[in-house]
Amino acid sequence: MNAEEFEQQMTRDGFTKPVPGHYEANRVNAPHAHPFEVRGLILRGEMTITPVGSEATRYRTGEVFVMPLSAQHQEEVGPEGCAYIWGRREPAAG
Repeated sequence: MNAEEFEQQMTRDGFTKPVPGHYEANRVNAPHAHPFEVRGLILRGEMTITPVGSEATRYRTGEVFVMPLSAQHQEEVGPEGCAYIWGRREPAAG
């Protein structure tokens, strides 16, 4: 998937406009969660996301990752670093 297709999909699905992000090589983010749903597109490099209690998944250039609302997860960046764009969708009011 390319960035333009990703942005169109995000708008259609009620996410914020994607913003750029970057992690340096070999970075490890300790387990954490977000108070919103995340969807991202890897633009360059790779990142492995491991939801707590589940198997790790490696995402590479052109692949989309999704993290459900409040899901605990850890992120590990590959040796080339990782550039991505991402957006979020707030939980429904209720």
